[in-house]
Amino acid sequence: MTAADGSAQSEEVCYETRGSTSPERKDADQWKNVWALEVPGGYKHFVWSALNNALPTRSNLLKKKVCEDPWCPSCKREEEDVQHALWCCPGAADVWAVGWSPIRKWLNQFIDFSSLWEDLSNRLSPGCLVRVVAIIRGIWRRRNTFVFEDKFASSSQVVKIAVVGLEEFQEANVKVTRRLSKGVERREGRGWQKPLRALCKLNFDATVDVKNRRIGIGIIIRDCHGDVLVAVCLRKDNLVSPFIAECFALKISIELCLEMGFGSIMMEGDAKVMIEAMLSKELDESVHGQLIEDTKRLLAQ
Repeated sequence: MTAADGSAQSEEVCYETRGSTSPERKDADQWKNVWALEVPGGYKHFVWSALNNALPTRSNLLKKKVCEDPWCPSCKREEEDVQHALWCCPGAADVWAVGWSPIRKWLNQFIDFSSLWEDLSNRLSPGCLVRVVAIIRGIWRRRNTFVFEDKFASSSQVVKIAVVGLEEFQEANVKVTRRLSKGVERREGRGWQKPLRALCKLNFDATVDVKNRRIGIGIIIRDCHGDVLVAVCLRKDNLVSPFIAECFALKISIELCLEMGFGSIMMEGDAKVMIEAMLSKELDESVHGQLIEDTKRLLAQ
């Protein structure tokens, strides 16, 4: 290539690598993997916050002028960003070094949490990955307990609490799935029964599409003669829990009745576990507690 003054200039040609994954596709796959995790919703949101650098680490708080320095409150050696708090800090490394850990010999070579998460997702089995997620959240909880309460749990305690909590969640989901499937079997062949009094009757139900990670909700309101007054069918994505599906079905049913001004109505559903949770007078502190308590407040209106 020749410049205007006649001098020679080298021409550099760049070629785009074909077949590479676009950043948009990579991000989409990353979020899809996060929301597909078989863990409580709060755990998924925590991973989402970590990947978006949205955790209130000292480094992030300094940027918002909430604190005066970025130093890690646990080791006081380095700036506390997400990667340091959850992986590099000695207060996190001791947890990853316990005997069971499939990543105890991994190097601290990741530049940020996003690259760490990509490696975890690619190299670990789904069962190991959900345990790692539970423990990552446990590490952050221990960090907060140390900052606000000056208490520092042992690495074995962090692992035990995280794993037990995850196993309880998995066991509860299995029990709910079995009970709901039995309820479906009992329901087959049974027709609609009109209410004993001159009331309207609302029937609600939910189903789970595990393969496509979504739930379907059906709601129908009939008068005392069986004539249909209202029928609603809707879908919610990124949900696979039968229990949450039934909770949403009830919550939306109540909101519908309030919106349409039904003062007295008979409601009928077949999710015994969910209905018992709604009728309980005790505060629900389970992983689904917020949804249950919100629905209880609607029922009281």
